Amino acid sequence: MNPRILFLSLLAALLTQACGGPMGQASIQGTIAGAEKILVARVGTDRLEYLDTLTTSNGSFEYTPVSSEEVEIYMIEGMDAFRLSLLLSPGEQIEVQGDAVQPSYTFQVSGSADSERLMSVNQKMGALIELMDSLDAVNSEQMQSEAYPKIRRSLDSTMSGAMDRTATELALMIEQEPDALSNLFIFPLTMGRMQLLPPDTYFAQYEDCERALNTRYPGNVHAQRFSQRVQSIKSQIEAQEAFRKAEENAAVGQIVPDLRLPDPNGKERALSDLRGKVVLVDFWASWCRPCRAESPELVRMYSAYNEMGFEIFSVSLDGTERQPNAKEAWINAIADDGLYWPNHVSDLQGWNASSTSLYGFQSIPFTLLLDRDGKILERGLRGAPLEAAIQNALK
Repeated sequence: MNPRILFLSLLAALLTQACGGPMGQASIQGTIAGAEKILVARVGTDRLEYLDTLTTSNGSFEYTPVSSEEVEIYMIEGMDAFRLSLLLSPGEQIEVQGDAVQPSYTFQVSGSADSERLMSVNQKMGALIELMDSLDAVNSEQMQSEAYPKIRRSLDSTMSGAMDRTATELALMIEQEPDALSNLFIFPLTMGRMQLLPPDTYFAQYEDCERALNTRYPGNVHAQRFSQRVQSIKSQIEAQEAFRKAEENAAVGQIVPDLRLPDPNGKERALSDLRGKVVLVDFWASWCRPCRAESPELVRMYSAYNEMGFEIFSVSLDGTERQPNAKEAWINAIADDGLYWPNHVSDLQGWNASSTSLYGFQSIPFTLLLDRDGKILERGLRGAPLEAAIQNALK
């Protein structure tokens, strides 16, 4: 290498370090007008760790954290005023300018690409907040107007459109930089009760970000916590999809999926063995008070219609973690309530029973009424509507 070029390169590197460049000490500094004291906290995965209280000089402050080899998330806040999150990588010097009486999304941040990116997110949300406030003001002014219903629909449409556009912009930011740690602030954003990027709609972005963050920041606690959240969301989505399919498989008009389970004596009984009968599949449990309250009516209907071709196939969800003697409780409930029909079955797995995922229900008592061919006539009927449906099916 040319000695002169080498000299200039070394000089540039030294100057960069002396001026607080990438190889210097990381810091957060700036001026926030009107702020006499500033609290500094480190953002953990489940709590804030307050580190220092800075006394400013005419709003100017500087904080030098303990050196770290990883990107850290900090928050600065005024006393009962602004709150601003910042992402600080090793060697970065973040500069903050703002006014303590103004929202933090009006601040200016420089010196950190990820913090600057996060500020752009804050500004988008700030624009939404300002729009909502202005629309709320119009709404309040026009509530007594004869045209208020039309005005309200227009205001709602304006706000909904703005939220959709913001969500699209945020999703695009994630797609363009899936490995940016500031993405972790985007996914939870809400406006009112509505999440801008709900997991069921934007799960592809969640997964892309998870993979990218764990590649760029292996071992980072925030990336790991996000990964856990994504896996939890994935499990929920899969469970919802399984439930939806179960509802479709056991919808009115469908042939009921077969069920084979042991009775109290261990003998396997199959729902399909009752073809040719009108069958009420009754899901219940000994611990379910509403279920037990229905027992006298079920006994009465069985007595009234059994000889006409009516059967009951009772499926117990006994076996929860709080039942040390689930089988005994199940058998005793059958006897105590006088449920004298023969078809009582259970795998004693509580809400983990195979029947809950097979038939798509989330609460008991729950019933399915089947015709003589095993086709589902009704779901969830009880009382007088159930008896009327049984009578109609037996004609």
